[in-house]
Amino acid sequence: MMNTALINRHVSAVAIQFAAFAAPLESIARYVAMSMGDDAPPLPELQHYLSKRETQDVLAADFEVGLWVGPGRAWRLVSLSTPPTMEAIEHRLNTFPDSVSTQCAYCLIDEKNHYATELVKIYDLRGNPIHRRVVHRACYKPFTVMLQQYERVNSK
Repeated sequence: MMNTALINRHVSAVAIQFAAFAAPLESIARYVAMSMGDDAPPLPELQHYLSKRETQDVLAADFEVGLWVGPGRAWRLVSLSTPPTMEAIEHRLNTFPDSVSTQCAYCLIDEKNHYATELVKIYDLRGNPIHRRVVHRACYKPFTVMLQQYERVNSK
């Protein structure tokens, strides 16, 4: 029997280590297994566990980790925790991705030719679109949390 709580903690640790990682699920599972050491389940079982929608929902809700399959069967593993300081938030918000139309403004994964289906526009607190910013659906919430924290501090 797999210790799912232990696996989820190690998935979170790997996500924090990489911040954002796009790779086949087997590669992500290998990193998680290496993180777990001798406690790791067999790789096929770990891959199956990570591929389940329920697992991805638990990781997002309880561990601030986004895990989803993208175009070309490449998976995305993203730490959804916001930066700990206002300076780090300000830096993230004031730094544009290399490709503002195809790259997520939060995790910086470039979706290249699949940007139209994978990325969504971001809006500020007043509902105005933010120029030159698009994000993955999974990255939308942490990006808007950062934006709201920044706008609250700077509106005083």
